[in-house]
Amino acid sequence: DSLTIVLAVLWDIHRLVEDQFLLETQTHTNKWLENVFEADHSKNQTKEGRLQTSLPEDLWTLTQVHLSTIREQFENESDVFFHAACIIFRCIHTKCRNSWKFQHQDVETCCAAANDALRMIHLAEIEVESFQCKDGVKKEQSANLEVVIDQLTTQNLQDAVVSASAVHSYIFEPIDEVLVNRMFEIEWEELTYNDMALTIVQTLKDYLKDIENWLEESML
Repeated sequence: DSLTIVLAVLWDIHRLVEDQFLLETQTHTNKWLENVFEADHSKNQTKEGRLQTSLPEDLWTLTQVHLSTIREQFENESDVFFHAACIIFRCIHTKCRNSWKFQHQDVETCCAAANDALRMIHLAEIEVESFQCKDGVKKEQSANLEVVIDQLTTQNLQDAVVSASAVHSYIFEPIDEVLVNRMFEIEWEELTYNDMALTIVQTLKDYLKDIENWLEESML
């Protein structure tokens, strides 16, 4: 009886330690995610002309470092490790949902944000594959991880669509500011060769050409 009581107490302590560790994992993850999103990321253009930043790579590199640190404390196949991994991915999901839109500053940043969100999906898939190829992974662990990653990739896809859709507001905003009060007035209607209308058309053509170059084809 005494041994049973001792074992029960030790098990309770073990669970409390695990719960505290998972809570600290969430707190630490949220802190470094905040730093990642606030940092300046390198901007570049692919050989196809697509705009992008280093945010996805910076984020997932730190994620891998975070997971490696946890692996040093727990076995890869342990439930605690998978719980911690799921917490990290949920934190990324929440941060993307709340902060991705703040990257939208102009046409170029919207295009880059859309492309970055698509790369987030690709990098998440690579990370999941690295988990599933390890020996000793339980079906329940793998299934739980897939659910969390599916939620994250769905959020990333939504971020990509919202970012691509936000492009039009930055295209039409300057047009609205300059011409909205002059469009379709008497002068507008009487002009045979309407410079304002021609300017609008040419501006839209120029933007469309740029967007076709800057955005991933799937986002057009």
